[in-house]
This record gives sequence, structure tokens and C-alpha cells, in this order.
Amino acid sequence: MTYRVRIIQFMIPHYRVAFYRKIAETPGVDAKVYYDPTWPHNSPSYPFPTEALSAYSIFGVFYWQYRTNLLDDLQRGDILVLMGNPRCISNILLIYQARRKGVCVIWWGIGSMPGTTQFRHRVRCKFMRRVDAVMFYNRQDIETFRNMGLITEKLYAADNSIDTETVDQHLQKWSPERLVAFRGEEGLADHRILLFCGRLTMKSRLNEMLTAMPAILEKHPNTRLVVIGDGEERETFKNRCKELNLEDFVHFKGAIFDQEKLVPWFRVAEAFVYPGNIGLSGVHALTCSLPVVTHDNRTNHSTEAEALIEGENSLLFKERDPEDLARCLIELLSDRQKQAAMSQAARRVVDTKYNINNMVENFIQAFEAVRMDKGIIAE
Repeated sequence: MTYRVRIIQFMIPHYRVAFYRKIAETPGVDAKVYYDPTWPHNSPSYPFPTEALSAYSIFGVFYWQYRTNLLDDLQRGDILVLMGNPRCISNILLIYQARRKGVCVIWWGIGSMPGTTQFRHRVRCKFMRRVDAVMFYNRQDIETFRNMGLITEKLYAADNSIDTETVDQHLQKWSPERLVAFRGEEGLADHRILLFCGRLTMKSRLNEMLTAMPAILEKHPNTRLVVIGDGEERETFKNRCKELNLEDFVHFKGAIFDQEKLVPWFRVAEAFVYPGNIGLSGVHALTCSLPVVTHDNRTNHSTEAEALIEGENSLLFKERDPEDLARCLIELLSDRQKQAAMSQAARRVVDTKYNINNMVENFIQAFEAVRMDKGIIAE
């Protein structure tokens, strides 16, 4: 028997498109995503069913999502997936309306963010106690909120990922011979490449990597740092390179969003370096079999850092310590056998857990579980 799934969001980021498409293609699931097409970066159409709603900001603090008759076509056993943001106060009304109709409500979002206070945790808990299930981005949040009194059986984890299938399609296009040619075209044929990819802001802490570079070059003088991304601190970081005489050793490539152009950089690099608080970019690196080097304060990272296993697919340096960052990278560059093992482990964690198909399956399992709790047995 087919059941309806309605997912309410502000935006549809590019890395979610394949996920929503796969949910909508699942047999027995009539899925539709409601979003505001006027919000920045949203498209007017997508390769899965959508409906427009209006999202309003209230004093720049709260949000209200509105669409007439949003729940009219839903009935007992159907599913409403809400964006898990306590500042979206229209969720209060939607939860009330859905529960009156016997519609299953799933709260989907990040449980713990860097810097989240206990007060904010308690606010989130108040919302979570009023829904049928909570879908966190990672599994650590299950433990955190279970300790705050939430019922374990209603807590799920998405194992948040990117569109790994699209990345794989582009990976297959880059043979070893083509990568050698790419290196030559970029003037890096005989160099060892470290890769940074992200917004060029102070939050990225790219300056820590620049500070670490002289020590790395002392041990491995043919090393080059490739920086992909743009942002308000681009000139600040370039000036820092001048101060450290690194202009010939750091290559700023600007913002690149096309996977076809991104993938070769992830393939020719020997490590992905992100000194700041890492998120989905780490999963992207692991998908490309690239070991990750980032700081060791997991409470400051985004939820996707759960995929990083120290000493296996990643190396963690002391937070805000460029000297220790240099030590980690020198260690990695000095041991090709360890580097190869970490590369294999990087891809293995994606194949077994942090991939788009597993993420879809986690949602479908949650859908079936909350329907069973309503007494609806899958046929």
C-alpha cells in the first residue's frame, strides 16, 4: 500500500537533490518536498515532486512557513517530515494539525551544533517530545538526547552524506593516465599535493595551514597546497602567503562547484586538510579515498565528523596548533604505506555507511517504524 510523505524545507541544497529523488522513487512511497522557490540558491524545478510554500522571517529571529491546505491530502499513517529548527515556529501548528489527523511526524535536523547551550538543547527536546520520531544527522546525537530523557526507540540517525553516486560517476572518468595529464596541465607533475576546499573565511582557519607550511616544506620541499574556494578572507590569506614567502607553494584556484572539475583535485591530492570545523567536505574527501586531517575537538565539528576515525581514515591535530598540524602532515607524507592504508579506510567507511543509498534506507526504515507504531502494517 502506498503512503504519502511530505517533507517541509526552506531550501533544497544541491547535495540533497539526489536524496529527495531517491526517496520519491522508492516503491510504495508517494513523496513530495515543499520549499520556497524564492529563497537564495533554490531552483524553480527539480527531478522529483515539489510544491511551493512561502517562508517568512519574523524579526530576523523566527520563521514561518505557510501554504494553504498543506495537510489536506494526508491521512492516518502518512508522514510529515519537518525541518528540525526550533526557530521555525510554524512547526508548532503543523505538529498539532498532523497529530489530530493521525499523521506521523518526524523531526529531521541537527541535534547538537558547535556552541549549543543546555537551554537550546532543552528547547529542542520540547519539540522532539511532541513528534513520533526524530531523525538526527548522526548517531552521537542519539546518545546525547537519550541522556536528556528522550525515548530511545523514537530516535534515528540519517548518517548524513552527500550525493556519493554522482561523485562516483565522475571518479570513474579519471583514469590514472588522465590524472597524470591533469597534473602536467596544472604544473604539478612532480609535486605532492595537499588540498583545502571550502569557504575562505576566518572560520576555516586556513591561516593555520599556511603557518604550518614552512615546516612541511622543510621536510618535503616538493609539497604544494591547493586551495579551492572563495570568500571574504581570500586576500587576507593571499597576503599571509606573501608574508611567509609561500606564493610559489600555495595555489588559489577559486570556487569550483562542478564535480567534474572538483574530482581530479581530490584524486591527485594526498590529504584533505581542513583546520576549522569540518562538515560534509570531509565526507566528500572520504568518498574520493582521501585521508582527512583536521583538529581534534569533536565538540566544535559538524555532525559529519563522526565519519572520521583517528589513525584509520584521518589524523587529528591539537585544535589551533599549527605546529601539531605540520607534525601530522609530515607524518602522513613520510609514510606512503600508511597513506595507502588510510586511503582504503577512507573509502571503506563511505561504502559501508556514509553513502546516499544508506541514508535513504535509514529514512525508509524510520518511515516504516513510525507507521507500525500507529498500527499500520506494511503490505
